[in-house]
Amino acid sequence: LQGRVTLSNAEARLLFAPDDALSEMEGKVTLDVKFRSPTGKTGDLIGEGQLDLVDGKLFKVPVFEGIYSFLGFAESPEFEVMRLKFGIKADRLRFEEILLDSSVLTIHKAAGASYAWMDGRLDLTLVPEFRGGIYDLPILKEVLGALGLAFRPLLYTFHVGGTLQNYDVGYKFFGAVFESGPGEEPRLLPPPPAVPIEPRAP
Repeated sequence: LQGRVTLSNAEARLLFAPDDALSEMEGKVTLDVKFRSPTGKTGDLIGEGQLDLVDGKLFKVPVFEGIYSFLGFAESPEFEVMRLKFGIKADRLRFEEILLDSSVLTIHKAAGASYAWMDGRLDLTLVPEFRGGIYDLPILKEVLGALGLAFRPLLYTFHVGGTLQNYDVGYKFFGAVFESGPGEEPRLLPPPPAVPIEPRAP
C-alpha cells in the first residue's frame, strides 16, 4: 500500500470548514503528502508531508482563537501564512515545522516533539514571536535582543492540548528544560540532593 496526495491552490475554507457556509476563512493551500504501509495495514502507515497556506485569514479557527486569547490579544490577529511539515506514523503526525505568521504575531514550533492525531487530538509545544507595541520600545528591544535567543523560549513556551474543538492552552514554563527530546520519553532534570536539617534547640 502506497500513495501520494497533492493539492495546488485549493480553497482553505473548502478544506478546513466545508460544512460552515458562513466561514470567513480564506487562503490558498498547497499540499504534498507521501505515504506507504509495508504490510498494507493502516496501523503500519508511515510517510511525510508538507502543507503551505498563503493569502490566508485563519482567525476564526477555534483553537487559534484560544491561542490569541491566551496570549492576551483583545482582537484576533489574522494569520496570513501557515506552514506545516510533518512525518506520519499510523494515525499520528509528528511535526518537524509549525509556522503561523501574521502582522503582529508569529508562532513557531518549540524544541522537542509536537503531535496531532487523525481523530483531532493535539499535543503541541509552541513559541510566540511578538511584533510591535511595547516590544518596539528601544530599551526592551535591547534587553530582549540580548536575551532572546537564550531565554525567550524558556519564558514564552506554551502548550496546546485536548482536541481541535475542545482544546486547552497553558504556559509550559521553562519548556526547553522539560521538553521531550528526539525520543518518546520526556527528559526531566533530576531532583536536587536532600539537604539534612539540623534540629534547633528549644
